[in-house]
Amino acid sequence: MGSLSHEIRSPMTSVLGYTDMLLHVEIDEDTGKMALQTIYDQANYLKNLSAKMMELSGLYQNNSIQVEDCSVGQLLEESRKTVARKWPEITFVWKEKENFRMSGDTDLLTSLFQNLLDNGAKASRPGQKIEIGLRPGFISIRDFGKGIPEEEIGKICRPFYKVDRSRTGRDGIGLGLAICRQILEFHHGEMNIESVPGKGTTISLQFVTNC
Repeated sequence: MGSLSHEIRSPMTSVLGYTDMLLHVEIDEDTGKMALQTIYDQANYLKNLSAKMMELSGLYQNNSIQVEDCSVGQLLEESRKTVARKWPEITFVWKEKENFRMSGDTDLLTSLFQNLLDNGAKASRPGQKIEIGLRPGFISIRDFGKGIPEEEIGKICRPFYKVDRSRTGRDGIGLGLAICRQILEFHHGEMNIESVPGKGTTISLQFVTNC
């Protein structure tokens, strides 16, 4: 709750400050547009934060999880296509593709895969690629972006923790990996993160397979 309060304080300060200026100060049109854009951006950030909080809190309700037999390759490919449309300047390639099946919630697994692919894209520069590996019980997602300092790797799955505190908006909520970790716990999966600053990050997932 302390982390959440801290995360909300900055955008709310911006919204209140610019709203007060619009109400009480005579300003030119360009300044007014800038103020409205800032209010819009910060309100949109708070909306996204609320959605992520709902997703994270919903994971604690076990009765909402629908376990069924899943094709991991199909879910991962659909996630790859979805994220690739969002990041047309990044190339998402299959390095290895040997499908397997497992018991799980398809919505949660899709959220897991999309979060990890999206994180890789955020860390990458235009023109770079992200490699996806798939073999029975194992998934790897490798980017060649900015990387993560060694001392930060053990902290990045904490809710609201951000390696780069300057990031805001859709890049700055800091809940993606916390949600991923919770999804993995429900599916009895494990995650390993290897990273070298300036060379990229590899995230490996291990699951129990059905076949």
